[in-house]
Amino acid sequence: MNEPKRHHSVPEMLQRRFTDERGMLWFFDNDRPDRGVRDTSPNSLFVRGGQYTLKNSDGTRDWSLETRYSKLEGFMNLLIEKIVPQVLSGKYPNLSPNERDLLNLYVYEQWRRVPELYQRMISDDEFAAMLQEAIDQYEQKFRALTPEEKEKFASPAYLKAERQRARVLSLSRTSGTALDVLSAKGLFFARTARNRSFLLGSFPVMKLTPIGRSELSDPEVEVWFAIDPNVAIILASNNTLNRVLSISAEGVRHINRTIAKQSKMFAGRDKALVTSIAKYSAGR
Repeated sequence: MNEPKRHHSVPEMLQRRFTDERGMLWFFDNDRPDRGVRDTSPNSLFVRGGQYTLKNSDGTRDWSLETRYSKLEGFMNLLIEKIVPQVLSGKYPNLSPNERDLLNLYVYEQWRRVPELYQRMISDDEFAAMLQEAIDQYEQKFRALTPEEKEKFASPAYLKAERQRARVLSLSRTSGTALDVLSAKGLFFARTARNRSFLLGSFPVMKLTPIGRSELSDPEVEVWFAIDPNVAIILASNNTLNRVLSISAEGVRHINRTIAKQSKMFAGRDKALVTSIAKYSAGR
């Protein structure tokens, strides 16, 4: 089997749902605002080379995480195709326990797999400090490193490789506690008017928190995830309150601004919408 080298942090199957009539996405890069709003294909957006590949110390590579994500996306694609038409017609989708578990797992994985989250959790400087602390402990317990070893461990290439390795190892482990918290929340679906659209961000899952309340287990803390320009998943409150919510134009704009603020890049099917939000986002 050939190694998959181009890994999408936001899968193509999701991106394709946000494309225009040409199958293209209009996007804006917050890190490169001078380039303006441009169009591209889902194959070329939210992608990095080998970001889910584990590089072992013996030089071998393990891409089983990317394979696992691909299988999960395939199952979720079928579930989205079931959910979206019903929500757009105002009907609440009746999901089986297995389908609800799949939805929870997909939201959880999509939330944590994006580069932005890992960067927020630990910066490059913090990671370098942690690595140096581990080296210091090794020297205290075993032996002093040679000058060649110290030079290797301090090199940017080594730091980058070890940070990548730590991230992949972290993503390879699943937190049952986090999934339990998501499972305990109510499952709502938001729908927009046909002439309105949600945007898709490079950090597409949002955690909306009231002032002073940020614990995910808090029933007032909501998790939003747009799976279609007109449909979003909402995990909130408790699992006895499930319904379809119609979101106002102002509400859609608030969600889009939140997505733009937390993401390095965001995209959608409507150039005018992306341009409008880009003007707001440029001053974030």
